[in-house]
Amino acid sequence: MADWTTFDQRIVAHLLAKYVSPESKPRNESITAKLGRHEWLVKDLAEKVPVSTTNLYRWLKLGWINYRHLAGPPRLVVCWADPDEIKRLRKLRNARRGWWEPPPCKELTTPKPRPAAET
Repeated sequence: MADWTTFDQRIVAHLLAKYVSPESKPRNESITAKLGRHEWLVKDLAEKVPVSTTNLYRWLKLGWINYRHLAGPPRLVVCWADPDEIKRLRKLRNARRGWWEPPPCKELTTPKPRPAAET
């Protein structure tokens, strides 16, 4: 039988990661300083749309969102989405989906070209 009276560092770290709300965790300012105009970390864009981060990563893989990787560890994904793109992503989120449904239309799955000055 396990001894539940002892909390080691591993258990405390697990509990904090699982139950402490993301809003209470400090934001790494050095990472956000590297973001350009209309750039979002995946988690932040997922909250803005709103959609799950898993779904957002699927859309990235399918080429439905413009993105880049930040240099150096950790290799974070940075998405580009201006207000028009956020509207498109919200429409994509609300599109009917299922194996029996046709795929979403090109209007919803084709990302807007990123302006050259913002690359």
